[in-house]
Amino acid sequence: MVQVGLEPPASIAPCVRTKALVRRIPDTVLAPDVAVVTAERLDAAADAFLEGAPDVAIEVLSVGNTMVEMERKLRLYFAGGARSVWLVDPEARVVILYRSLRERDVFGESDSLVDPALPGFTVGVGSLFR
Repeated sequence: MVQVGLEPPASIAPCVRTKALVRRIPDTVLAPDVAVVTAERLDAAADAFLEGAPDVAIEVLSVGNTMVEMERKLRLYFAGGARSVWLVDPEARVVILYRSLRERDVFGESDSLVDPALPGFTVGVGSLFR
């Protein structure tokens, strides 16, 4: 289980819309498990879909996910303008933070995750799995 209820920085708005239109022609919609969007982008979103990728997309891996599927999602999120993507692996109890397709950091249970895309935000990785 992954907990939600972490205190976001003031520049981040709570968002219940998690569908993001990341590509046109053909339209491609992704629905990350958690989408983090800056307040100004959220205010500009007029419909049910966020135009482009969220600033931070968080995917919680499950048994059915394949590496091919996750690599495709990573490419689409970054092509759509995501600043970072987290892959949360509850089984291994790690978070893989991608800053780009080529730059990633792996955070274990005893680590504090700091994402440059979320200034002022830090979370103990172990607290995500309680």
